[in-house]
Amino acid sequence: MNSETIIILISTLTLLTLVCFCILLFYVFYKNKTRLLNDKEKLEKEVSRSQLEIREEFMRNVGKELHDNIGQVLSTAKLQLSMSDSREENADSINLIAKSLDDIRNLSKVVDPDAINSAGLVESCKIEMERLDHFQHIQAKCNVLGTPHKLDKKIEIIIFRILQESLNNCIKHAKSSEIDLSLHFDNSNLKITLRDNGIGFDSSKIDKSSGSGLRNMQHRAEMIGASFKINSHVGKGTTIEIIY
Repeated sequence: MNSETIIILISTLTLLTLVCFCILLFYVFYKNKTRLLNDKEKLEKEVSRSQLEIREEFMRNVGKELHDNIGQVLSTAKLQLSMSDSREENADSINLIAKSLDDIRNLSKVVDPDAINSAGLVESCKIEMERLDHFQHIQAKCNVLGTPHKLDKKIEIIIFRILQESLNNCIKHAKSSEIDLSLHFDNSNLKITLRDNGIGFDSSKIDKSSGSGLRNMQHRAEMIGASFKINSHVGKGTTIEIIY
């Protein structure tokens, strides 16, 4: 074996060693990057879960405050007016307090997560839509198709919170006068459609810079593996579709 052959072999071995070393470095880098991304994703999920738990605990306290304290005060006021000598003169006030009591009781049912779990998703949606339908400037309807089946309680809470956020947008931003909610149960699937006749917006311009409400809805849907779609046009209302 001459010197040129030896040099070629040594060069080839050196090149192969460098290539293998580069591949090893790339593998280690890729593996570490993947692990870091997975750790980051897990951390984000834990943070999101903790934030949701804190929010639900806050909502639980608000619901109990509405039902136990404010409701009790109004009940006492209604009783005192009913027992007074001027009952007929106080009739309008008594009726107003009675209506306020009903509104507060219904509101507490859709605020407190324990009440939502007790009633279930379908009944909670009906209560919420009936509550909105009592507003003078809004017609709200809830339709249930198929045979309703119970979902995991945490899943139902998250889906209901998405709907509440959507309904809040209908009232606060969309200036809707008609809101239709449809829950379609099909075997193990649930398709929810929420339509309003509000002012709408250009849904093609939705991106990561969109409002926090929309980001919250999308993020919550992702947490439970549900699809979330929103379709809207200026002057033609908005349709939101959730499939779980």
